[in-house]
Amino acid sequence: MTNIAEVADVLLLIFEQVLHLSPEQDAWHEPPRSLLPIVLVSRLWNELATPLLWKKVTSRAIWNLLPADCRYLVYSQGQYTSLLHPWRPLDDADWAPTAKLSYHIKTLCHSPHSGVGVYLTAGVLAALPPLNTLFPSMEHIIYTAYLHFHGPKYDADNFHAYLFSSLRSITLDSNTDFIPDIPRIARCCPNLEKLIIRSEASIDVLTVQRIDAALASLSNLAQVSLRLPSPNKLHHLSAVGRSPSIQSLIITGSNPSRYLCTPLRTLMLLNLPHARATSNMIASFGSGARPIEALCLRPYILCYETDDTGMHHLSALTARAAAHCSPSTLTVMRIDCVQWNYSEHALRVDHLRPFAAHARLVRVYLRVSRTTALDDGAVGELARWWPMLENLEIFGDGLPGASSTLRALEPLAVHCPQLQSLAIALDATNVPETSNDVRGDTTSSGVLRCGLRRLSVCGGRVPNPVGVAAYLDALFPALVKVCSSTKNNEWVEEWREVNDLLSPKADFAHG
Repeated sequence: MTNIAEVADVLLLIFEQVLHLSPEQDAWHEPPRSLLPIVLVSRLWNELATPLLWKKVTSRAIWNLLPADCRYLVYSQGQYTSLLHPWRPLDDADWAPTAKLSYHIKTLCHSPHSGVGVYLTAGVLAALPPLNTLFPSMEHIIYTAYLHFHGPKYDADNFHAYLFSSLRSITLDSNTDFIPDIPRIARCCPNLEKLIIRSEASIDVLTVQRIDAALASLSNLAQVSLRLPSPNKLHHLSAVGRSPSIQSLIITGSNPSRYLCTPLRTLMLLNLPHARATSNMIASFGSGARPIEALCLRPYILCYETDDTGMHHLSALTARAAAHCSPSTLTVMRIDCVQWNYSEHALRVDHLRPFAAHARLVRVYLRVSRTTALDDGAVGELARWWPMLENLEIFGDGLPGASSTLRALEPLAVHCPQLQSLAIALDATNVPETSNDVRGDTTSSGVLRCGLRRLSVCGGRVPNPVGVAAYLDALFPALVKVCSSTKNNEWVEEWREVNDLLSPKADFAHG
């Protein structure tokens, strides 16, 4: 357990950092120093409150403990930026007050933004002690290298001064053509577990191969996210995909930020030039299923290619992806093709059949073509394959004569009791009677088990809104929202009328 005296000394340093905070910034209603006696008697404080206080300590705090003539604030565009600028040589006595605090700092941010971190120029870095000596417990580096509209490019070469052996994670976010020396990162940071690089640098195949070999050499590396605008080269990253330590691999030629934040073990391949390239890349990762929890693929589907009638390349891609992801772990699947709305081919159930054994899927998002050819039987197969579904979204207008009808909703109601949100193409021309199978799948109180709350229909007319609303009410007793995602205003209004005719719902808990 941490020595009580040490905790008290460290908290005094923390309090010096939080005393100046305004009420909007500081959650403490008591003067911080009045809380100090609690530290001496309360193990609960040491175990719970102290970590909360440490969240207030940024990598900038250590500079604030230096003499005032060694630092200053620069005001620019409505913000203050904290810069370290030693006007005179710094000696050991200047650094002495930082000793206890620097030992506890785990994360260092290199940034111009107020409240985020500190921007150290090359001259300042040269005047500092070695960073691994100054920050003996440093584990995480967050480095921004931005080209601003009204300013010069950052001195991105300073990045390599931050590399030392204790680092466990590195994040580099740049809108410049700077790309770090990744083989050097591998040599300097052998314990690295997480690497995120976002850059605008165009790279050649040889550089990609060097990056691939360097990443594969890191035996502890578990998470990799690379965003580089070189989609025609990125499929050469194969050794890193075979690395046994890798749990999450994200490779993209753009910056779709909504995809990049996931706590799951993830395989994410975005904006590679063609479904065939993505498929070949997965094949290069080797045989055998990996414990992937989230799969996200965003290839280009080129509708004008005569050799891809029926989207055969998509079929090959889903087959290889399904074989790479263990059925016992995969819970999220997203296939979102670039230029999907220009594709002349329809999504069919056979494109998805490789995932029939992945019964633990919870969220499925598919947007691969302008049209879908999923009839009632196809939707029934999906419902039986994936009984744990909570969200199922399949976008695309129904192909005339091959679209699912309202009857397709019944197997979802029977086999997917956890379903909360559904997007699908529906032909609502005819309103069926609910079948005996559906009426029999109820709880002991006679209420259907399925808890669907939101239904989005991808096109289709509603000649009988009253009948459709009654059918949906009977099928999904928790349904509160129905809408249409089509651009046809008349159809949107018809589905809005269905929504208005739904019976009011009380709080619903499925059985």
